[in-house]
Amino acid sequence: MAGHQWIVTVLAVCITVGVCSCSSGSKPDAKLVESGERWILVGEYATPRVKGPPEENWIGTLELPKGSLASLVDVPMKTPDGGTVLFPRVTYNEPKRVLICSTQELPGPHTCEDVWRHDLATGQSRWIAKGKWNKTRGFAWSPDGNKVAFVASTRGSPAALVVQYDLDADRLEEVTGEAFGNRDDPQEGDSSIRPRRPVYSEDGNWLYYVSVDRHVMVVNLRTRDCTKLPFSRAVAVLTVKGAHLIYSRELATGRDARFEVVKVKLDAPDDLAAEQVHSAQGVLWGNYVSPSRRFVLLTARVGYGSETRLIDVDQGVSLRAEGLSKEGFTPQSTAWTGRTQRASRKEPPRGAAQDH
Repeated sequence: MAGHQWIVTVLAVCITVGVCSCSSGSKPDAKLVESGERWILVGEYATPRVKGPPEENWIGTLELPKGSLASLVDVPMKTPDGGTVLFPRVTYNEPKRVLICSTQELPGPHTCEDVWRHDLATGQSRWIAKGKWNKTRGFAWSPDGNKVAFVASTRGSPAALVVQYDLDADRLEEVTGEAFGNRDDPQEGDSSIRPRRPVYSEDGNWLYYVSVDRHVMVVNLRTRDCTKLPFSRAVAVLTVKGAHLIYSRELATGRDARFEVVKVKLDAPDDLAAEQVHSAQGVLWGNYVSPSRRFVLLTARVGYGSETRLIDVDQGVSLRAEGLSKEGFTPQSTAWTGRTQRASRKEPPRGAAQDH
């Protein structure tokens, strides 16, 4: 797998707590070296401080397993209209040297989260969408790096959208706006699609996400047909690799919250036949996947702390990954670093009910 790269952006700096599950004696950085993965995290860096403003604050990269940091653009970031954003969400296309950014405002009935692109080579920015949505979440790159998908919703609207932006064509399009499940979810307002990032299939022709009623959905990007898969209690789709889909599902809520990561077959979907890869206390907070789709980085909230684990999907091994973090660096979302050719899956999974 030499030559693969992945860039990831995460939501919170990890604090290790005493949670144990499915662990192995191998160190996560040794796993990455052995596999040949080159993993780059993209996020925000602020000089660790006790009092006063940070000496340095920028959007940049953390290369693993070497642990080297590099700056891309200073924070606050400039928007296309000359405004400033203190806490942008970002993802990054390394070959094109393009950042896709969104504002990160405090929630409110009249706030909007605008989305724009920033070209590092020219220093120019332009709006992708302004004043359209109340909330945006979950940037995900297509396998060829030409498109980025994310979830957008507006408070008071009956459904959220899965949206796709084409970098080369500079075009924004709705992938699906279908409403599934409970439209009055207290956590998400009227959003019908949970705010986890979508996941592209390896050939880029299918897009997976989780509906509010906790089912895995898949959209055929050529026909826009939408299928509800028989995978329930879903929290997030983590990756699709070969003939398998890997997702997390809820086991318990409240003070005893637990979740598990399971692997299921796409050509014969059966929730009861799922293979458990990982089980943990807490609530899933962030998830990021390597370009080979072999590794998944998970962050879970546990009480007032958090734990990060590196999961080897192929071997079914879960490792503590606190050593992969860097003080002051807060990753945010998965970005793209190179083209990967994949085989095409021509038909939707069997045994699934169709929703059009």
